[in-house]
Amino acid sequence: MTVGEANRYAEDAVARFLEAGRIALRAGANESALVTMRPALTSRASMSSGLSSEL
Repeated sequence: MTVGEANRYAEDAVARFLEAGRIALRAGANESALVTMRPALTSRASMSSGLSSEL
């Protein structure tokens, strides 16, 4: 993984986490509730491995 790829991965992970928090709040979650993220293996597939992120 290059530095650029790692940066993109981290930025995407933070964006997904923040979006999950916003969705939880809109669904009525308490502001102090913990957001639990589930692994999204298909979104982590490497294009260099020949796998499509659309699997």
